[in-house]
Amino acid sequence: MQLDLDKIKEAIERTDLPRGIREELVLSIIASSKDALPVILKILDFERKEQELLLLETNALLSSSLGVLMSPNLLKKKHAMDSWLVDKIKKHYILWQTRIKCGIKVEGLP
Repeated sequence: MQLDLDKIKEAIERTDLPRGIREELVLSIIASSKDALPVILKILDFERKEQELLLLETNALLSSSLGVLMSPNLLKKKHAMDSWLVDKIKKHYILWQTRIKCGIKVEGLP
């Protein structure tokens, strides 16, 4: 797969143009490549893998959170578990901040 990375770099560095125009330039450079289709398929595959990872990590976080909230033994240590759970949830939101956002205002979250 060969993309003209120099042309893409030039398009990105054209700060005299609005961001939307620069994005269109990059897309047109990719589209004009004879390898455009394999590049697009690779992008889609990456997106699919990222989405799957997000879902797996979210499910793991929700499952462990529910386990903590429902466990009578852990509720005796409530303050320590609250802090652990809040930290774990905040880290998840920060890790995936480009894809998900907390629905309420929470200190320490974007």
